[in-house]
Amino acid sequence: MIRAAAPVNPLIQGSNPASIKQTNLATALRIIRRGGASRAEISRQSHLSRGGLTPIVNELLAQRLIVECESVETDSGRPPVLLRLNGRYAKVICVVWIRDQAAVALVGIDGSVQSLYQYPFQGGERAQDVIDMIVAEIARILARERDSLLLGIMAQAPGPLDAMSGVILNPSNFNGWQNIPLVEILSERFPLPVFLENNLVGAAVAEQHFGYGRDIADFIYIVVDEGIGAGFVLNGQLYQGKSRQISEVGHISLDIHGEKCSCGNTGCAEMYVTVPALCRRALQIGPAQSCDWAATLREVLRRAEQGDAACRRALEREAEYLGSLIVTLINIFDIDTVVLGSSITAAREALQAPLTRYVAERISARPMLEPHIYFSRLQRSSIVGGALRMFDFYIDGRLGTYAQVGERSAKALRAFAAQ
Repeated sequence: MIRAAAPVNPLIQGSNPASIKQTNLATALRIIRRGGASRAEISRQSHLSRGGLTPIVNELLAQRLIVECESVETDSGRPPVLLRLNGRYAKVICVVWIRDQAAVALVGIDGSVQSLYQYPFQGGERAQDVIDMIVAEIARILARERDSLLLGIMAQAPGPLDAMSGVILNPSNFNGWQNIPLVEILSERFPLPVFLENNLVGAAVAEQHFGYGRDIADFIYIVVDEGIGAGFVLNGQLYQGKSRQISEVGHISLDIHGEKCSCGNTGCAEMYVTVPALCRRALQIGPAQSCDWAATLREVLRRAEQGDAACRRALEREAEYLGSLIVTLINIFDIDTVVLGSSITAAREALQAPLTRYVAERISARPMLEPHIYFSRLQRSSIVGGALRMFDFYIDGRLGTYAQVGERSAKALRAFAAQ
């Protein structure tokens, strides 16, 4: 059953003009960000009269945070003008540093990727080499931007990391790079707010706004590639723990007598569910051998389609292992929707039916709950979601007032325009 997304808080009226104005601007932006909205729709959702809404919309237009665009078709009467976020003006610099590459992108607050520089690792790179590349590319973005509002820099990396202090700790299979104070490094170089979060946060937020989670208040987003992790959207809000960590579901034990994991425990999901684990089972690849795992998965799928028994058994086992993990999460959270992302999406046709069947037969609430399992269709989800996450911080006032953000952006652009 599809459940409606959490409602946006209505706009308010009262006697504290400064705080009320900021709150009302933020609420209007939240309504508009869901694919655009007419003035009538904003008024309906916010419970504010058209007269009371007019100065709010005019303020957002004057700040260039929104634009008027194409009309909406209606059965009768004059079509209303649609208001959308202005991604050509308000932007975020996104950095994604994962196991096999780093990327730096400029992304509009509407999710539009306007530039993207990818740096595939060749092997032997030092952490400083990657940092130098990131710094140089951010500097190039700042030097070529002119009339823009830059909200800040959102950096993302695999966990574990310390989001509070902005340090990449010791992600597994991360080429020995550890304890990298990325926020401190970038903050010293650039006069913009800098945040660090798990790259899974961005992927889950992108799915919430542009994917299967768009009209669902509660869902679990699971990344399956060389590692495995999960994000939880509950009542329309991304859930994060006290230390702003994302869930390390890859270290839920599926077999307490199983293989030893690099984390020190035994039988962790990462030992059985990841794409490398699937490919090793299918093709008898040794534990020390490294591959292009996305390409290897495509080879497994090709052979399975041609009838290769070992590859078919490996896919069946993947459905069981991944299904067991999903059953555990559904039993804990009582959520019926799961979205799978990253490399595993290539196996959608092979896994969706057996995986759904396995889960449906084993969840404890099976008489009342029908699980829905989807494979994400989004591209560049961490990059897009990172920008949306920074926009959330902007709306919520975590970056300062809208005027302060504008002044800081203008200062940064002036400083780098001269270089």
